[in-house]
Amino acid sequence: MSLTVELSRLLRRYVSDYDDDDGILVDYEEGKTVEHVITEVGIPREKVFTVLVNRKPSSVGHRLKDGDHVTLSMILGAG
Repeated sequence: MSLTVELSRLLRRYVSDYDDDDGILVDYEEGKTVEHVITEVGIPREKVFTVLVNRKPSSVGHRLKDGDHVTLSMILGAG
């Protein structure tokens, strides 16, 4: 049982073995949230701005299900 995690280009620098085609496969465990996944793959929590679960807007507290597709992205600064 697993989850697929896709990272925006700016977040990929935090994961040395990121696969551009397949993303990251993370083991699914009951009760796992998006925040757990962020920590597990080694991304600083404050760098994640947008969370999508199965292509729908979500939050870091969202409880995941086996087979979910999680997309994480970072906001671009301007000014």
